[in-house]
Amino acid sequence: MSLAEEALALARPLDDPFRMALALYMLGTADEAEGRYDAAEARLEEALRMARAADRAFWEGLLLFHLGIVAWGKEDLARAGALMEEALAVQRGIGDAFGASLSVNYLGHIVRERGEFARAAELQLQALALWHEWGFKMGVTTALASLATLDAERGHAERAARWFGTADALRERLGQALRFPERARFERGMDTVRAALGAATADAAYAAGRAQPWEWVVAEALAGGAAEPAPSAIVPCRAVVDHGLTPRELDVLRLVAEGRTDREIADALFLSRRTVTSHLTAILTKLDAPSRTAAAAHALRHGLL
Repeated sequence: MSLAEEALALARPLDDPFRMALALYMLGTADEAEGRYDAAEARLEEALRMARAADRAFWEGLLLFHLGIVAWGKEDLARAGALMEEALAVQRGIGDAFGASLSVNYLGHIVRERGEFARAAELQLQALALWHEWGFKMGVTTALASLATLDAERGHAERAARWFGTADALRERLGQALRFPERARFERGMDTVRAALGAATADAAYAAGRAQPWEWVVAEALAGGAAEPAPSAIVPCRAVVDHGLTPRELDVLRLVAEGRTDREIADALFLSRRTVTSHLTAILTKLDAPSRTAAAAHALRHGLL
């Protein structure tokens, strides 16, 4: 904060709107992360004016996005939704796919609080799919916790507890701080889960989620785990189901679900890459799956792992 204040003080006499926008952005997002929403809003709005004066569309989109988060934190859902939609339009207009994925996820938070559960799930699954594809694990933690919050509100308490556990375990591994306003929403979601299940059952499900590979949970979510059916419709992951896979093919599939590459699978199982490719082809054929991710999701749904 002190360095950003110093940068702003140096930039103002230069009448350089872009440098002022950068300093104000740093100050505003720091305020936002700590829940100081009025201060954040004032700084971010000034930064937005500066970014527009400097004709910096990327920063315009990013600042609109953060102003949307601030409005959400202040529980002004109408303004939050309008700002996030505006940010998304700017980001898509300049081809900022990463920025758009952020706005999509937070728009999911906002519409969820407006009671639009189906749209919220759709938006947050879009963000999860993109972040998983790009390998952006910090985004994956946010999307999983967002979907867990949605589940908690729709009565899927056991699954919500598991996904909160997985998200928290991955966040801790990454050293990622949990920011406002989502911190308050996630904590409230876990409180809802404990009230529904009882503390002991909720804590057990949360612990199970912490122990589960995050790649499996992502596959579960992308395969439809965030859809409307109740958690009881999900087959426990250790159920025995015969899909015609050999023990070696099951070993390969388990490593696919963990996100391993062909080379990593070959090294782990002391196989050649050609043999791994052959096993994968057989797995996709037997499961009628179009991709590795689809095969892992199918395996989770049907208790193969």
